[in-house]
Amino acid sequence: YVIDENNAAVQALRTSGQTLTETFSYTVTDAGELSDSATLTITLQGQNDNPVALTTNINEQWNFGKDYQRDISVLFTDIDSAANGEDLDFVIKGLPKGLSYNPETGIITGKPTEAGKFRVTLTALDQAGAQVSREYLLEVLAPPKETPVTPPVKNTDVPPPKVDNTPVTNTLSSLPQGLVNKDGSQDDSAGVGFVTPKTSTDTVLLSESGALVVQTTGTDGNTTVRASVDVNVSDNGEVVFSKAQRQAFDSIAMKVSSIIPTARDQLSIAIADSKAEQGQSYSGSLADGSVLPNWVIIDPNTGNVTINSPGQVKDLTLRIQAVGSDGQIRILEIKLDIEELLRNKASDSPEQPSTELPVTGFVPLAEQLATEVDAMEAYGNRLLNMLTTV
Repeated sequence: YVIDENNAAVQALRTSGQTLTETFSYTVTDAGELSDSATLTITLQGQNDNPVALTTNINEQWNFGKDYQRDISVLFTDIDSAANGEDLDFVIKGLPKGLSYNPETGIITGKPTEAGKFRVTLTALDQAGAQVSREYLLEVLAPPKETPVTPPVKNTDVPPPKVDNTPVTNTLSSLPQGLVNKDGSQDDSAGVGFVTPKTSTDTVLLSESGALVVQTTGTDGNTTVRASVDVNVSDNGEVVFSKAQRQAFDSIAMKVSSIIPTARDQLSIAIADSKAEQGQSYSGSLADGSVLPNWVIIDPNTGNVTINSPGQVKDLTLRIQAVGSDGQIRILEIKLDIEELLRNKASDSPEQPSTELPVTGFVPLAEQLATEVDAMEAYGNRLLNMLTTV
């Protein structure tokens, strides 16, 4: 026995109180021609079917203030059809302001007057109280902001300025002594009335071939000593500093201790500073004070210089500035012949390691003693110059 679910009478069984009865008569006969008959009655009990929500994606965006319409009834089904007395009711929650649901038509209508994202809940209930819910996202787009229109500025009539043609006569008394007259003349005989402006002063402490030492006294009384030295390479590849150049090094307690071609087109210059233990910070610039190119690097802790020559540069003059914890500034300015310093490296065979270019040759004892005496005399002269400039 098979129940036809599509039969109208079967579908009409919508509640548990409804039944449908089928009666059948049958006869059984055996091999001896004996038979017996009976009646079979089948009763179908009615049962409510729950409504079903469709999973169709109806999320949407809507413009603020635009007419809106959404039919809710098409989003739900119920196997208990309306023809059998079934009727679904709907409950709507989460609508933005301006929208409403009409239970007579099953349609949401209106004009949204509230911007934002709204999660709308739809619930369907059948006559037996069974229910099912689903949601959809309604985003109401905010209206574009109106740009305020600035009203044009009205032209205001400005009255013409009043002109007073009355002549003005200024009577000047005699100027105090020392002040400048209109024609630029002045009375210097009194020697009063003028204050000499403070300016920085430069004092040359040493000026020899390839060596220059200049002491600058600023307006605040602080002094800066700059030693300028030309680095030259002899025919045999040695860097030898003259007596005057060594004195220039001594005047600022900084010197070039070694120049090493470390790689192709690369030089490493070691700086020895006898005041390094007193706390020094190092920086650098070109001779005109401009920023160093990116292929010249100065170690801020040691003052050592690394040069990665781009190849087309022959000469380079750079300044290494040392600033002590007491604010004293010392500047070592060195003029380098990059091409000549790298030539020794280029002449080496590939198997030979980089060798340090000597910065001094052999100095006899007598010359060393003479150098020390000259250094002491130079120090005395510099000290005397400093005292006389204060």
